[in-house]
Amino acid sequence: AKRPTAVAVLSSPYFTAVPRFEPSAEFLEFQRRERAIYPHTWVPQQQDIQAFRLRPRSSEYSYVANAFMSRVCPMATIVSIHRIQNRAQWPRYVFARKAVAAHNGGRANERELFHGTSAWSAEIIARSSFDWRLCGVNGTAFGAGNYFAMNSSYSMRYAPVDESGLRRMFLANVVVGKFTRGSHAMRRPPPVDPMRPHILYDSVVNSVQSPTVFVTFDNDTAYPSYQIVFR
Repeated sequence: AKRPTAVAVLSSPYFTAVPRFEPSAEFLEFQRRERAIYPHTWVPQQQDIQAFRLRPRSSEYSYVANAFMSRVCPMATIVSIHRIQNRAQWPRYVFARKAVAAHNGGRANERELFHGTSAWSAEIIARSSFDWRLCGVNGTAFGAGNYFAMNSSYSMRYAPVDESGLRRMFLANVVVGKFTRGSHAMRRPPPVDPMRPHILYDSVVNSVQSPTVFVTFDNDTAYPSYQIVFR
């Protein structure tokens, strides 16, 4: 099958427009060759890390846009949505998801959560995923980890406006596993049972009963699936 054409956009070389694509023999070969099960929405790529701009009329775009807009100020306007395809990071995320599920009775407790960030940090996250060692810029109320929110309206406060008047946010896949309430002093999750200090919670939250903010301490337990640029 002929490879779909991708058109470069934006200033960064790893941003490309999504080609017209349907699952094909080429895509199945792409999956087999890489020896990993990538999301069914991914398309063949020429670089190890690429971000593909979604077409506004696609069902994938509508899904992400609706998740963002339903939990954000209605004044926000989406400029673009890019799917992040990182061939090295995704298998690490899948492995971490399986590991969390293994010690939680088969339940990884995977969620789609938001993460607001600056333009500078957005490219680092797209290329290298989330890194808790860079936390602290916007506070560590529930621990020194990677912060994610159920509501995009919460993450908006951590998405500063750049010189072009644009802001950035990720819709991430996050494995939260078994969680407990976090605290400012935490640099890793506490033990589930003090008598067995080697068995830790997988993440911490702002409220165990009604969690809206999740903090992870293992970088591989989160994957930046989509970058949303908005104003």
